[in-house]
Amino acid sequence: MHTPTENVFHLHGAALQMKANEGACELLAGMGVAVTPSGAVVMKDWNKAEKAYIHHSSEPVAAVAYALVSPTFGKGKLPDYLLSDLIRKSGCTDYSEIAAFANLCGCHGIPLERSTRYFCEHLHAVIDRYELGIFFAKGQRRIQYIDVRPTGYEDPKALTAWRKAYMEAPEATKILVASILWLYRGRLDDKHWMNRLPRKWHAVDAVTKLRSAGMLDDWGRLYTLYAGW
Repeated sequence: MHTPTENVFHLHGAALQMKANEGACELLAGMGVAVTPSGAVVMKDWNKAEKAYIHHSSEPVAAVAYALVSPTFGKGKLPDYLLSDLIRKSGCTDYSEIAAFANLCGCHGIPLERSTRYFCEHLHAVIDRYELGIFFAKGQRRIQYIDVRPTGYEDPKALTAWRKAYMEAPEATKILVASILWLYRGRLDDKHWMNRLPRKWHAVDAVTKLRSAGMLDDWGRLYTLYAGW
């Protein structure tokens, strides 16, 4: 006999999407938050938000939700939660958490089955859209379908160019680049590309800056599609 959680993973297609969306609504409601039919993120119950217990795998959802309704409240609720902490939780989320994260970020049509192929396709689009070719090279040897690697791994001149471009980039671009690099590095702290560079954003501040720059959808898609690198 399967547990309720295991049963979710045995559903497919529309049934899985429906189950995940129901779970996402319940998850957000438990945080005092809701996403309206128009896509707006609103606080429905401040008292519930203040008292809500946030499971570690749901912290990314909470950070995004509270950043979108009240950054001040979000930083008080998750006082020491960095963007790097959020990124490193990407492999811990279940279908309901993925659906909630995607809905908050305005990502529509996200497949709940995480896929390196879909991730790589979107990563290519992000690199082109935001002109990140100085940071990430396409057409490299494929690992798990992904043919993208950070530049400057074995080339000191390319690494110098990477770090210079990073320092000169707008802050939202820094956040996007750092997020991609942390996905590449997995759970390992990077001491090659970003040593002594700005990278210690609070997760709530990072989400706020990404939204202001119009990057939240693309960033959210990378996060929800990620299946390893």
